[in-house]
Amino acid sequence: MTEPVERVAWNVFEGGMALDCRETTRLWRVVHSHYAICLLHRGHSDWSYRRREFSFEPGALYICEPGEVHATRRVDGPGDFSVVFLEPELVREGAARLGIKNAPHFVPGRLSSAPLLHAYESARHALSSPDPEYRAQEMSLLLYQLLEHSIPAPGRDELSPGKLYRAREHLRDLMGSRPESVVRLQPVAEELGLSYHALIHGFSRQFAIPPYEFVNQLRAQHVLADIVRGPDGDCATLSSLAHKWGYADGPHLSRAFKQYYRISPTDMARSLNPRWLRRPGKDR
Repeated sequence: MTEPVERVAWNVFEGGMALDCRETTRLWRVVHSHYAICLLHRGHSDWSYRRREFSFEPGALYICEPGEVHATRRVDGPGDFSVVFLEPELVREGAARLGIKNAPHFVPGRLSSAPLLHAYESARHALSSPDPEYRAQEMSLLLYQLLEHSIPAPGRDELSPGKLYRAREHLRDLMGSRPESVVRLQPVAEELGLSYHALIHGFSRQFAIPPYEFVNQLRAQHVLADIVRGPDGDCATLSSLAHKWGYADGPHLSRAFKQYYRISPTDMARSLNPRWLRRPGKDR
């Protein structure tokens, strides 16, 4: 029987690194220089950390702190796991913005948190995106979900809802006034006197959606409204509609549109306004 071949892939991003390891039977002994968030996808292992023994099962998230050592005792595998490593300075800066004094600490053991698990998977997925704004936002959301589990639970200064509502309206206005442009969050945060990370975290908690996703949904809604209205002299095809609302091309529009409406713009046009499917110049 052929032995499985371990596959290891590293990815570097601003503020840290990520590791994906597949088909591993290795016993790891690691001194951490970062905050390490580890998720087991397949297999089972036993390991020690801070003089305690843990059983590591699929779907479990664990956090190891800088300067600490974890050691794998036994692997029932082969197994698959991934780790996101966050630089200590990044975590300390995020903690300070949430009103957490000194370096944050975490209880050893499994973290059973659906929001943290979702943020972790979203951040890993974002690493493959060419969009730096998207990557930065997802990593920021992961950082703040991580800090929600720091101990002891500190008192925190919440952002005023008024600022967050102004941020939402500002994003809406930017989409309407410059639909073909990429909406950057840093200038919006600076205009409101917020940090970039505070805007993302506060907005996500207030409205249950990250600002980047809010902008993407607005963009798709504008496309839908234009499909319903029908083509005009300045925008006579679905390809031109894509460029009008800031999509690189028709396929880019189609992928984004289907994410929210489950059908392509062409199929939506066929249902709501078939004039889009006629050749430009033909009688309508």
